[in-house]
Amino acid sequence: MEVTTIGFWGRIPLLRRVIANAGTLGAGAAIAQAITMLASPILSRVYGPGQIGVFGAYLGVVALFTASPCFGFEQAVLLERDEKELEGAIGLCILANATCLAIFAIVLVLFHASIERFLHRDAMELLIPLGPIGIVIAGFLAINQFLSLRGQAVRALARYQIVRAGLSSALQVALFRFLAVGLASGQLVGQAIGLIDLSRRNIAVLAAAICRVGDIAALKRLALTYRSFPLYGAPQSILSSVTAGMPTVLLSAFYGQVEAGYFWLAYRVFGLPNQIVNESLRGAFYHSFAAAHREGRNLRPELVSGSILCSAACALFALPILLAGPPLFALVFGMAWRTAGVFARIAAFAWLIQAASIPSTVVITVLQRQRFYLTLEVIAAPIRLGAFPLAAHYWHSAEMGVLLYSAASAIHALVVIAYALSLTLRVPQSDGGAQTTI
Repeated sequence: MEVTTIGFWGRIPLLRRVIANAGTLGAGAAIAQAITMLASPILSRVYGPGQIGVFGAYLGVVALFTASPCFGFEQAVLLERDEKELEGAIGLCILANATCLAIFAIVLVLFHASIERFLHRDAMELLIPLGPIGIVIAGFLAINQFLSLRGQAVRALARYQIVRAGLSSALQVALFRFLAVGLASGQLVGQAIGLIDLSRRNIAVLAAAICRVGDIAALKRLALTYRSFPLYGAPQSILSSVTAGMPTVLLSAFYGQVEAGYFWLAYRVFGLPNQIVNESLRGAFYHSFAAAHREGRNLRPELVSGSILCSAACALFALPILLAGPPLFALVFGMAWRTAGVFARIAAFAWLIQAASIPSTVVITVLQRQRFYLTLEVIAAPIRLGAFPLAAHYWHSAEMGVLLYSAASAIHALVVIAYALSLTLRVPQSDGGAQTTI
């Protein structure tokens, strides 16, 4: 196998393309999250910590199914070269999303009583009618996001973020009399309308893909080709989502809905830089890293520069929270939310390390080394989530639970970065753009 490597100056056009795409996506994400943050002080005054805690617990459970609503097959949309095979990949995604919906229904029927005891009745009343809608929206959103990345339609992706955030925030404020139902319904309607706008340019290929759903032989062949995504990538995504969303559920179970509401608002505040980095840089990295891999180039230089870029971008938001989280939250959201600022300050450093690992997760996916990532998540998830019952048993402190959870999350991110670097270091490099045979 021949691997082409290029020097620093040869990498400049690629880096410019990444930055240009990331800039467009980042602008959309920044505007969207600015809208969300402007609405947050209003939401924190019309909804109490308890109602926001119920909403956060509902989201934590739904995230188990929306984290990988197409079982990871949506990534094949970006990697597949042939247009007919592309239609088959989309059809496979649609079939996978229907399967995900069926699994949700089965789990809800079989474990209804247990879930209700753990979540409390208010969150369960959201989960039954709104959960299936959220899963379907998440599935078609994943397909359309990767189709847009494939066609480099970064402006459409940026517009989706703005439309979704604007409508969701406005509806959540307008529906405040419906309490947690207003929060959940407003979010779903905003997502649905944004998805309709995003999918307009993809209607033809989506229609062709729906016709391919019945071609079982072709879908089976594609499923075998990209089997690493559902075998390793999808479980890893689900576990990552569990460790990100379940803290709200666990805080609600062990400490009450108010503490869960504090944590959820802190998590929402981190959503501004998190969306900018995830929705902009991750998408740009996927496109560029996949192209570089197809061309046989070494990914190490882009991985290092990408990690530095993510860290620098996130430090702008993390440092103020590290220095003055509680008073900032009290000033912006009201004195009732000062504890949320304490949670945010505790989690800020870990979040900064996690942001730096974003390019590493993309490299692992592009190189199809999800088996290690899945193994790591299987080991890390119970350790990270175990922080909350551990803190409840020994310290009776939600703050200690958040601290232990954040420390475990930071260590997990450092291991991901180290593994991705080790993957790229295995490919020898030569100076000046020569070719190396391995």
